[in-house]
Amino acid sequence: MMTKIEIVKSIMQQHMLDGQLMLPKQTLAKLIYEQNPGVWPTVNAVRNTIRKCTNSFGDQKYGKKHTENMPGKSTIEEGLKKFGLYTKLPVRKDVVLPPGKYLVMSDIHFPEHDPLAIQASLEYGKEKGITGIVLNGDIIDMYMVSRFLQETKRPSIREELIMTRSFFQLLREEFPTIPIWYKFGNHEERMRHYLLSNARAIEDLDGITLEEQLHLKKYDIKVVFRERIKAGKLDILHGHEFQKSIMAPVNPARGAFMRAKSSLLIGHHHQTSSHHENNLKGDEIVCFSTGCHCTLTPEYNPYGYIKQNHGGAIVTVLPNRNFHVENYRIIEGRVY
Repeated sequence: MMTKIEIVKSIMQQHMLDGQLMLPKQTLAKLIYEQNPGVWPTVNAVRNTIRKCTNSFGDQKYGKKHTENMPGKSTIEEGLKKFGLYTKLPVRKDVVLPPGKYLVMSDIHFPEHDPLAIQASLEYGKEKGITGIVLNGDIIDMYMVSRFLQETKRPSIREELIMTRSFFQLLREEFPTIPIWYKFGNHEERMRHYLLSNARAIEDLDGITLEEQLHLKKYDIKVVFRERIKAGKLDILHGHEFQKSIMAPVNPARGAFMRAKSSLLIGHHHQTSSHHENNLKGDEIVCFSTGCHCTLTPEYNPYGYIKQNHGGAIVTVLPNRNFHVENYRIIEGRVY
């Protein structure tokens, strides 16, 4: 006489195709119950026996024996690869700052720089005992390759490059051992955009990129493109990386919060501001925008000082990934 499990396995075999059970389990249970009166008291009792069987036989969802034939995620993946549709986008790797104290400077815009503002930030960084420097974009102006109408009396690209390299030499003389990160802003990107628009055939030649022209390897300065710089739980971006410009209905920091929804420090707007909010989970979110180190009365915007100001930040990264930001202003060459 066959056992209950043997009965179930025998009938299941009659309703399988390519190792797959072709009937719903409830339908199969009713069929077995009707064909074997008196063996099981109820249809649910048959279902229980089917469950025991499918743990070791027949049902590919449960059975180890047949898992190699199971149509899983890899089937779609293999299909996408077969038809040339499986292309993974490159993953941007964040730059993670180790615990320490960092001077963050942005928007120098050589040759539109303000010497007193630069001096104030570097001296303040020394006074604070910084362990690293973050140059957060728009250090060089790249005026002659911008999309705007150029004035002939402005310095040439060559002169801008020489001036910026001199600044890097100064940094290394004053801070010979600490790490320096240089995050490219929208003005640094002007060179690549110009090459792609006007000289694409030579844009990949050795020595032609901005990082090579600025001798960043010589000065041991690490270049960062559109990756995030992570200072603990605080992200650092130049501010142009979002697809559209940050709207600032209150101030740039508020605009940054509306776009990022996480703690963030940006430059780009030449304005010192901050914004703090908590979410429903109680996470504290704080955003900052820093001032600039360029003239506040450039020829193209002679009244920029109405809304813009000089300034930078001292960012302290703690071992537990918490952070502290001193978002300072510079007024007449003094830090406040």
